[in-house]
Amino acid sequence: MNSRTRCNAFIVAFFFLCFIGTLTYPGDAHARRRGIAFVNTGSEFFDVAPLPPELGDELDGRWKLAYKCERLGVFWADVWTWDCGMVAFDGDNTYADLPPDMIPELEAQHPFSQAQRSLWNRFGIIAVAGAGLIGGIGRRLGAA
Repeated sequence: MNSRTRCNAFIVAFFFLCFIGTLTYPGDAHARRRGIAFVNTGSEFFDVAPLPPELGDELDGRWKLAYKCERLGVFWADVWTWDCGMVAFDGDNTYADLPPDMIPELEAQHPFSQAQRSLWNRFGIIAVAGAGLIGGIGRRLGAA
């Protein structure tokens, strides 16, 4: 089990335990306004490296190697990314598939761990979950 799989398993276990804790809390159930949560889904591209010279003849200089992943996020912080594959990316939501015979070699040279992801994109969900946890504890203590 690699570190990314372990991290994803930890996140799933954390949210599962939070969900179970919410269901089993022995308090009164009241319907009330909870606020707004922005949930975002779709494709996201993570730059990895410049396009190799052998592919540069077909595409101009602004194209790069990138991973295209499907994602689920809250407040633009990725909760889960899946179905990642290497593509050529122009930086403007336009991508081109790479020749299938080149992909294994390129993925070996440029693994997903080298993808350029922002700090918020990598760890923002921890901040969102922490804020929710602190807010929930504050509400429970304020109601007591």
